[in-house]
Amino acid sequence: MTNQSRHILVFCKIIEHGGISKAADELGVSKSVVSQHLKSLENDLGVTLLNRTTRRQTLTPVGKEFYDQCIEINQLTQRAWKQAQAGQTIAKGIVTITAPHALMDAVVAPAIGKLLLEHPQIIPTLLADDQRQDLIKNDIDLAIRVGELPDSDYKQLKLGEFRDVLCASNGYINQHFANKKFFNPEYDYSAINYIANTWQGSPIKHQFMHFNGEKTEAISFMPQRRANSLPTVVALVEAGVGIALLPDFIVENNTDLQSISDEYQLPKNEIFALHAYSGAKPKAVELCIAAIKTQMSKLP
Repeated sequence: MTNQSRHILVFCKIIEHGGISKAADELGVSKSVVSQHLKSLENDLGVTLLNRTTRRQTLTPVGKEFYDQCIEINQLTQRAWKQAQAGQTIAKGIVTITAPHALMDAVVAPAIGKLLLEHPQIIPTLLADDQRQDLIKNDIDLAIRVGELPDSDYKQLKLGEFRDVLCASNGYINQHFANKKFFNPEYDYSAINYIANTWQGSPIKHQFMHFNGEKTEAISFMPQRRANSLPTVVALVEAGVGIALLPDFIVENNTDLQSISDEYQLPKNEIFALHAYSGAKPKAVELCIAAIKTQMSKLP
């Protein structure tokens, strides 16, 4: 296919410049090289494209038809080239983004919504999924992930961070933890109804650190309730049927929920944007990343 493309290029140059000599000068090669390309092209096609004399050359009927089609191909190629280059400078086209439910609802969707007001030619597809998707296999342009992937071939950019909070509804706290501290060596944690997301294992272990950084507490739970999305977990916690691990920005914006971990806290979770582009990213993807990072900075 590469030789065919070269033959066609040389053939078009011969026609455009009116002869083999001028085509050779334009391409910076010898006349014999140009002649050989033309001869190989005609041999491959099994037809004569040019009738040549010492004074002039004329296209055969087949040669004229072939040349016209080559011109169409060149125009399509140039158009495709320009459109591909425009994708690096103009914010438009389809952008598929995946993120966990919590980040999709609180960060990604609001960020992309605001971005579309300024760049309506961007066509987003937003996929809320707590399971990690293969970007290339599923044609995903951008993934928002919690936690770094040290061995990944994907490109990563940190967007922000948050903490998980062990929380419960006000009613559940009044019933089970009234006048009690959660971190108590005599407390029977097996009696607590723990609501887990399906991505969490069993048993579930949490390592808490005191706010002053001098003391840690490790607690394990056996979940009695499970759900496959964070909104469902939140609904169960709000219903007062157990405790769960939720992002701090969700708990702080929900007056029905509150932390039960007293003066202890869990480590921070870093949030990253992942993509599989080895070179320059399309402009639309760049703007989506910037918008999501800005939205992250506005979380409580």
